[in-house]
Amino acid sequence: NSTESRDLGLPATEVLAVSSSGQMAVLRRFRVSDNHFSHTGTLAQVSIGADAPRDLLDNVEAADWNPDGNSLAAVHVVQGETRLEYPIGKVLYETPGWISHVRFSAKGDRLAFIDHNLLGDDGGRISVVDLSGKKSDLTERWSSAVGLAWSPSGDEVWFTATATGFSRSLRGVTLSGKLRELLSAPGTLTLHDVAAGGRALISRDAMRAGAIGLAPGENKERDLSWQDWTVPNDISEDGKLVLFVEAGEAGGGEYAAFIRETNGASAVRLGEGSPIALSPDGKSALVLRQNLSPPQFALLPTGVGQQRMLPTGNVIPQFGQFFPDSKSVLFVGHEPGHASRVYVMELNSGQPRAITPEGFALGPNAHSVSPDGKLVATVTSDGIALVSARGGEPQPVRGSQPGDVPLRWAKEENVLFVGNRGETSCPVWRLNVQTGTRAAWKAFSPPDVAGVVGVACPRIAADEQHYVFGYIRNLSDLFLVDHLK
Repeated sequence: NSTESRDLGLPATEVLAVSSSGQMAVLRRFRVSDNHFSHTGTLAQVSIGADAPRDLLDNVEAADWNPDGNSLAAVHVVQGETRLEYPIGKVLYETPGWISHVRFSAKGDRLAFIDHNLLGDDGGRISVVDLSGKKSDLTERWSSAVGLAWSPSGDEVWFTATATGFSRSLRGVTLSGKLRELLSAPGTLTLHDVAAGGRALISRDAMRAGAIGLAPGENKERDLSWQDWTVPNDISEDGKLVLFVEAGEAGGGEYAAFIRETNGASAVRLGEGSPIALSPDGKSALVLRQNLSPPQFALLPTGVGQQRMLPTGNVIPQFGQFFPDSKSVLFVGHEPGHASRVYVMELNSGQPRAITPEGFALGPNAHSVSPDGKLVATVTSDGIALVSARGGEPQPVRGSQPGDVPLRWAKEENVLFVGNRGETSCPVWRLNVQTGTRAAWKAFSPPDVAGVVGVACPRIAADEQHYVFGYIRNLSDLFLVDHLK
């Protein structure tokens, strides 16, 4: 009941959960996760006021103590799959998407969490799983779902979510799936915790996503944000056009794909879906229709023409890019019951062909294919690996590091631009894939970093001079809310 605070002497540490006995589960040595909304790091245990944490598990994104405070459930990323484990090592549920806000019930017999089916998107379902691994979805997919806790009585899961945009409200759902709204307010609400007496810790967030770019013929960066949630996903080869998604209130439930000249001209709406890549010839945009079941790719013309769906058989796509000839796509996807892997598909065939084993991915919205179309830079938990576009055994790249994302092949032979997404900047290096030599190139950051919680790595034009990058800003007020029932 005090507004005073004190330093616990744990620099660069994120608190995940506090046990009934005063033990903290914390995250150390973390980086921005591949899902873009959380952190991945080393799970550790430490007593409040103790000197040093004890490391428990690497590649963790979330955790919670059981009611007795003697063991932990953890969200553990392994070879491209996100696993909910309890106890640590026993998999209760796994997904090629991501999992957030894991919370034990008061009885300790089940865990509630948000099941996000797509990386880079905070939409998801409210779900529970019992200790035998039986999972139930309590709701349909929300456009944005962030924040979850059990109700004081334990017969509901409380969460903050919205069906469209980002204006989340506080809702409750019973284990039988009965929904109700508890609290709404102007802006975006995020539930952080609920006390046994019913008081809730809730923030009201002013969230915006923006885009910044440097256009040909200009020597100063320009703000290319369009509406409330502009996420740039690609730039044309000549640097004159940016492809972006509006995913906030203006984007609606399925989002909207736009193109805009980087000189600041008005944007042109292409259609529904989350845009992923521009074709090198500039004629088409690859989009993901994430609200279809299952999600599907589509091609939207940048000029005259109609949308064309791209069936991928029994492979569920996540994101991808074009080959240099604009006739094939490279994408990450998974078959039901399997982990993600990388596929190649000719646009006219509709038959995806896997080129990597399970557990390999691509950098989101990157140009991973070499200029001759023969090599692909893939992403693993350890760094970057190269694989033939025909398929084969991926070969790790010397000099790459965990969290590295391939951005584009450079004009210089055997050199790859790689970035490592951060909270207030994205540093980019030139990495020689033959020698492992790594040289700093540029760091990308908005001019004002107040409230910035994530900076996406740039989309780089072919001349290596022009680019566009995105960022997320969140300015919050924290409230203690009484009398919720």
